Amino acid sequence: MSPLNKTIRRNWRDIFIAAALLADTLAIAISIFAAHYFRLVLLSLDPFEMEDVEWIALFFWSVPIFYGLVLGLYRSAYQTKKSYQHLLAGKVYFLSAITIFTYHYIFKVEAFRAITVFYLMVLPFVFALGRLVLNWFDVFMRRHGFGIFNAIIIGNETAVLDAYGYLSSYPELGYMIKGVVIDDPQIEGTNLKWTMPSVKEFRQDELPNMIEQEQIDKIFIPSITNSVNNQGKILKLCKEKGVELKLLSSESLDVLRHSKVCDIVGISLYALPRPGIDAVKRILKRIFDFAAASVLMLVLSPLFFIIVIAILIEDGYPVFFSQKRALIDGERGFNLLKFRSMTKDAESRQKELYELNQRTGGLFLLEEDPRLTKVGKFLRSHSLDELPQMISVLKGEMSLVGPRPLSLEDLKTISPENQLGGYYIRRAKAKPGMTGLWQISGRREVEFKEMIMLDLYYIENQSPVFDLEILFATIPVVLFGRGAY
Repeated sequence: MSPLNKTIRRNWRDIFIAAALLADTLAIAISIFAAHYFRLVLLSLDPFEMEDVEWIALFFWSVPIFYGLVLGLYRSAYQTKKSYQHLLAGKVYFLSAITIFTYHYIFKVEAFRAITVFYLMVLPFVFALGRLVLNWFDVFMRRHGFGIFNAIIIGNETAVLDAYGYLSSYPELGYMIKGVVIDDPQIEGTNLKWTMPSVKEFRQDELPNMIEQEQIDKIFIPSITNSVNNQGKILKLCKEKGVELKLLSSESLDVLRHSKVCDIVGISLYALPRPGIDAVKRILKRIFDFAAASVLMLVLSPLFFIIVIAILIEDGYPVFFSQKRALIDGERGFNLLKFRSMTKDAESRQKELYELNQRTGGLFLLEEDPRLTKVGKFLRSHSLDELPQMISVLKGEMSLVGPRPLSLEDLKTISPENQLGGYYIRRAKAKPGMTGLWQISGRREVEFKEMIMLDLYYIENQSPVFDLEILFATIPVVLFGRGAY
């Protein structure tokens, strides 16, 4: 296989998502011009001026695509069943129609109502046709090996059977289970031929040869805390052979569902480095962060002023609180800036409150923290104390979206069972974020290990689309204070 074919095969998911975005954009454009044509021909009306048509096209393009981004329509286009993709598309269409007609009603845009009706009538048919062609193209490419991944499952017998049954129920994902390794010291000579007749069973010491013979792309581990032995050796082998290592368990899937992430193929513990693509992603993310933070700082400047005055009236200086934070223990860290929400002696009192901690791992949280000021309690409940972190975003120390940084003291308290087998150190691959999957999944209601799983998922799937999805999902969380105290 040529280097180009290998690159396309490895990145087929991203290519398919980009093709889905292009197909839907074309569907919107075609529907606009078809609606304009029908309006002129069927109703015998005078044509609009070109400037008006361009303005309508821009508006009609932006609304459906906007909702598609928020609902994760494109990011989930590859890893979900076709029926669920159509359900998401239906939601996008429904919300777009409501938004467009609400706009017409509020601003009394009488002249454009006819073309709007025609547009909304044509769009579902053009969209369905575009997706039909796209899915046909996907099937064609799969026949030639693109989007097909050879996989191995490693774990105890029960976990392996569960993972095999789960992956087999989603054939559209293209996972071909070539073999299993039963890693359970209490079971010898396990025979799974009755349950998985076409799947070979291997010993763990045969794994290197198996990867070569079967051209394995991915290894699934159904559990990271139970009976998977020699995890360090498996990770080393994955790095040597260029194989992706993924966690697929009921626990990891529940975490993703809790965060309303549409994914059914687990969480990557190790993924192949993609220097070129990763570099482009970092550049786009930095541009997005700087532009968005600049606008937000300008828009929210009156709120900054009100918060500063409120803090000064209640408890005086200092207005800001600075603390050294990092993503993993041993990392150099940076100074995180927040509006001060606690009394001036809060840090010195934290050690005496550790025995009252209501979370495990590296999270220190109290439902009724006696150190909070009145203003601070309100700021905390709506995450307004986090706003000064936009300064760190502008400086490049943080991102708008990313893993949550923790204090250096809290990082030292992480117990082994909460380190996710040591894989938590992969958090260092990203910049710390003001918000993330942890915040939109319940924040303080989510345990440390679950937070790490969400961080690992985000790191391997980060993109401007995903960041927008998380940012929009953060808005109701901030407004209603869900999971904060």
